[in-house]
Amino acid sequence: METVLNFKLSELSIKTQPILGLMGYTTEDIPNIIIETIDEELKIAEKHITVKGGFIVKNGLLNPINSTIQIENETFNPGSDIFKLYKDSEKIALFACTAGEYISERAKQLMSEGLVLEGYIVDVIGSVIIERGMDKIHEQIKEYATQINMNASNRYSPGYWKWDVTEQKKIFSLLQNNFCGITLTPGGLMHPVKSVSGLIAIGSNVKYKNYNCALCSQENCIYKKNNKQKGCAYVNSSEG
Repeated sequence: METVLNFKLSELSIKTQPILGLMGYTTEDIPNIIIETIDEELKIAEKHITVKGGFIVKNGLLNPINSTIQIENETFNPGSDIFKLYKDSEKIALFACTAGEYISERAKQLMSEGLVLEGYIVDVIGSVIIERGMDKIHEQIKEYATQINMNASNRYSPGYWKWDVTEQKKIFSLLQNNFCGITLTPGGLMHPVKSVSGLIAIGSNVKYKNYNCALCSQENCIYKKNNKQKGCAYVNSSEG
């Protein structure tokens, strides 16, 4: 059975500092206009955004010979590096989460008006929002794992390391139709843009491990650029 969750922005405890960090700022010499814009856009976003997401837990058949994961009628090919992180799984949680269309539309609007900095700030805010929403869902998956005396792994997504982004189509084929209002382009990118999907391993011997941005193939990832990533599930960006 699928678990679907909704979060208001106030429930995600979005702080200014993580946004500044992703923009490359330290705690010193931050222009007031940056902080003021972040605060103002967060207030506006509060009126428009509900983060939607959820997960479903299924049995998976792992093949260490070719590093694939079989879930029902879909075969995932995450690559040998990521497969190692799933190898002890007894169950697999498939997840998806979206911040909705507002952030992308707001960023486009500002940029079309020549307010490039403001548009960029809104885009970064969107990345923080979707990650915080996904953190909440990840916590729910960890709780589920604990209830059955198991552990949950990190979350990984198609597009991370050498995992083909088009395999997001396989994830959504196993979720209910139009899950949380997310659709896919022919190339496998999600709409709304600020959305994320992927797999989490669940098992008695599963461990949560540090992420390795150096191995990730996503050159446009703002987390990788700023070396701030603590919990990565590849997020569609406005550059995609």
